[in-house]
Amino acid sequence: MRGAGTFPIEVSHVSQHGFWVLTGDEELLLPFEHFPWFRHASIDQIMSVERPTSDHRDWLWAFVDQDNIQPTNNTAERALRHAVIWRKLCFGTQSAKGSRFVERALTVIETCRLQKRNVFAYVTEAVEAHMAGRKSPSLLPAP
Repeated sequence: MRGAGTFPIEVSHVSQHGFWVLTGDEELLLPFEHFPWFRHASIDQIMSVERPTSDHRDWLWAFVDQDNIQPTNNTAERALRHAVIWRKLCFGTQSAKGSRFVERALTVIETCRLQKRNVFAYVTEAVEAHMAGRKSPSLLPAP
């Protein structure tokens, strides 16, 4: 039953690697690598995700039954490291728009890093496409 015994959360960003949720004072990354059931979900399904209460903790033990799930969050921690250091050095942002910009910029940087792509070249291509009224280049890896 949807909504029973859950708390609402806000999905702040979706990328090819996972999605970010805001819940209370926490911002969490849910990587598809650790939550594969979300990988092929529609945006509407992801946007309606809800935070489980303490009696909905079966997913904590998913790594026992599923070989593709690691028992640690090291991959997610490494992906967040640059954003955490940036926030510490720059003291965060002063507005919601600033936060959205930083989320998107850091997503581009991390995605390009993971794909061994040149960030400057991607951003240059994206700005040129925008200025010319063309579709922006994809961050999805080439097949």
